[in-house]
Amino acid sequence: MKTVSCFAGPSESLLSLSTALFPLVLRLFGSGAFGLLAIGGGWKPIQKFFAFWVRRLSSLTPIALLLARVLPPLDRWWFRMSKGRQTLTGLLADVPVVMVTTVGAKSGKVRQTPLLPIRDPDRPTCLALIATNFGQERYPQWYFNLKKHPQAQCAMHGEQKAYLVREAEGEEYQRYWQLAEATFFGYRVYRQRIRSRHIPILILEPLDRE
Repeated sequence: MKTVSCFAGPSESLLSLSTALFPLVLRLFGSGAFGLLAIGGGWKPIQKFFAFWVRRLSSLTPIALLLARVLPPLDRWWFRMSKGRQTLTGLLADVPVVMVTTVGAKSGKVRQTPLLPIRDPDRPTCLALIATNFGQERYPQWYFNLKKHPQAQCAMHGEQKAYLVREAEGEEYQRYWQLAEATFFGYRVYRQRIRSRHIPILILEPLDRE
């Protein structure tokens, strides 16, 4: 059987975009960041400062639409280069990112999607995925994939596990939505932006419960 890579590498256009944005990032964050370093704060405060603004800016409509196209292929490439330990989104925004492998609802092909997992402290082995699709009106394709084939392989920090998938309802839905807003500011903004559809939350429970 022939194996086809989901993403061979960042295109020249994406690399050009990164190169073009780099001076802007330095102008926006450089003075404050290096000021923190100068007074002995070290790199950690700079990373937190930068990640905070990355998360805030990513909730803006034009940037969210751009990220919806640019980030997934870059994350897949970065994930592969780091041997499954990190994604570009996780690095820049300082958030957990899980690589979710699904089977296409129509094509039957294997798909990989980087997503932000939401965890409940009372159920630490489970993951929740929020189908906001960067605040877009249409449902994300991975949602249809998991509804048609309710099993997934999830990889994070170099480890991979198999999960069963179901959709949250009622009090469970409300609980995970509150956790989602506490994890990432953008979810509140996305909810205000999405008016024509429900935002599903899928619960992933590990097949191996040991």
